[in-house]
Amino acid sequence: MEQKHQDQGQKRGIDLHVHTYVSDGYLSPSEAVERAYDSGVDTIAITDHDTVSGLEEAMQRGKEIGVDVIPGVEISARNGSSVHILGYFPGKTPADLSGVEDYLEKTQNGRTQRTYHQIELLNQDGYDISREEVDSCRKGVYTPKNAIVDVLVNKGHVKDDKEGLALLESSRYDVPYSPEWVVTPEEAVEMITSYGGKAVLAHPGKLMKRYDINDFVGKLADAGLKGIEVYSPKNSVGQREQLAEIANNYGLFMTYGTDFHRRNHDMGSVAGSEVDAECIIEGVRG
Repeated sequence: MEQKHQDQGQKRGIDLHVHTYVSDGYLSPSEAVERAYDSGVDTIAITDHDTVSGLEEAMQRGKEIGVDVIPGVEISARNGSSVHILGYFPGKTPADLSGVEDYLEKTQNGRTQRTYHQIELLNQDGYDISREEVDSCRKGVYTPKNAIVDVLVNKGHVKDDKEGLALLESSRYDVPYSPEWVVTPEEAVEMITSYGGKAVLAHPGKLMKRYDINDFVGKLADAGLKGIEVYSPKNSVGQREQLAEIANNYGLFMTYGTDFHRRNHDMGSVAGSEVDAECIIEGVRG
């Protein structure tokens, strides 16, 4: 690993929204922590979609190389459209969060069924892939769309993972989440709180065209929301300013995360954002 950590007294690097291959990322939990180390990022949160199964490996690797790993999760919720709620569990061990994994089992099964539906649509359109091939690429507790991408690339249907993801996110194959296996945003917030966590609204810039964001955040705050992911590459500079004002109005802390997934993504870097890392970490841990 190439060490790029800051000297004592320099600014800390943070990234509180990181995915691994136990959900739809491309690095193992250990590799994600090593990427943080190589990038000069001192504190990360592992926030895989609908599972906490990668936390033990990530936290152990963090202890070994000196990266502070905050245990987390990103819950798929739905309220007319997709809403993601981040949960941070500072001070908790993976064993403390076994109930979170149990709670999310229905959602995990639903994610696999969604992937199978995408395979069926691809088969209808002439793509030669099977459930067995896709399942063989699965690395976590459910089969994510990344596994489809791996097969598409390996069989030459697409040139790389970027093209494969773009295909699956097109209107033909972007199968909506079934309401039977997703929770409401309020339920996600309440569940996170019940396990001693802090719930944060993820990349809210994506929601600002769908909702009155002030009213939406207010309802979540009533349910126990503690923070907003203000500093995200998915939020424009103007949106960040508006979201920061909303956070202040509701007494919510602000977080910073890149939604890191892919090998070629920068960890800990949100363009146009200069933040006080210590203040953000205090909000999550305080």
